[in-house]
Order: sequence, then C-alpha cells, then structure tokens
Amino acid sequence: MLSEYVIASLQMPEGTPVAVTTRHAEHLADMAAQLQEQYIEPNGKPVVQHILTTIGSLGGSSNSSGQPHLALVSFEVIPPEQRESDISTHALVREWQNLIGDQLTGNNFATLNEAGEKVKAKLAEFDGLFDIKNSFEDGKTEVQLRLKPEAEQLGLTMQQLGTQVRQAIYGTEARNNLAPRCGRLFMVQKHRPSSVTSRKSR
Repeated sequence: MLSEYVIASLQMPEGTPVAVTTRHAEHLADMAAQLQEQYIEPNGKPVVQHILTTIGSLGGSSNSSGQPHLALVSFEVIPPEQRESDISTHALVREWQNLIGDQLTGNNFATLNEAGEKVKAKLAEFDGLFDIKNSFEDGKTEVQLRLKPEAEQLGLTMQQLGTQVRQAIYGTEARNNLAPRCGRLFMVQKHRPSSVTSRKSR
C-alpha cells in the first residue's frame, strides 16, 4: 500500500536571507506538527508522519538547489486503506492551508479587492516584509456546475454534464489531423447551429 505525501513549496523573493526563508519554512512545519498532534489513530499512531523541511531547494531539479530563497516542507500521510479516522487527505491539506494563513474569499470582487489592498497596507507596516502582492486579478466569471438530485437518479454524471457544456460552447471534436508538411496538429470541430437568430442591419 502506497503512502500519500503532502508537499508545500515556499518561494521567497530572490535575495531573501536563508534565515528568513528558514523562519517561514519552520512556520509551515510547525503547523504540520499541530495536525500531527491533533489527528491520532485509535492505535496511537499519528495520521501525519515524517515531517521534512528542505531549505535551498524545491526538490526534483538540480537547478533549484543551493538557493536561499527556496524551501520545501512535506509530510507523509497514512494510506487511506490503513486509516481508521474519518479525516481525508484533502481535508488535511485544507486545514494545513488554514493554519498557515487566512485567505479572503467572497462573491463580490470589488469588495475582495478592496479588502486585499487593506491587508497589503497593514502587512507593509511590519519590518522585514516586502514585495507584498495581491493575487486578485480581473478575469472571466467562473461558472460552477452542479447536478440536481433528479439528474443523479437518472444516471447523469458531472463528467457528462461538463462534456455537454463544452460541446455547446466549443463544438464537438470530430478528429485530429497532423499536417504532413509542417507537422502541426489541428483539430476539426463540428458546431451546432446557434439557437439565437441574428438580424441583419439594413
């Protein structure tokens, strides 16, 4: 049975002293240790095991080694097949994120952006914090799809619903073709006639 691993990469601005990076990485590890103490199996074994902190690298690439602004914090989780507690790995990740730091969420983008700017201004008052950024970006409205109970009873799945929505917007993929001369791959799509009729301007 394979264990599951949870990994958080920390990338500070280039030029950050290793002591500063280490302090923030230790904070991540301390929050993981809180989870380790909180979730214990009936046999006394913690769900979170083997917390590992690496400073100077993000792992997996020699190009990222020896850089003081990089760090990696990871821990192992008991495989779900061997886990008796109800906590899932996804729930552990979400709780770790909440322990590490709060995140502003909401439906009003203008209010969120205003709150984010206020948080930035407050954080700027602390010594040692710099290059503070607001991750809010203007973008397209996200549409979240949900199945009605009646649809689930009829056997409709989220994958089928997503496919239908994609086909309605982008069309149905008929085939992929590889152009022999340029070697480029292009896709042929079939679009359904739009139900919206347009009037020609006179």
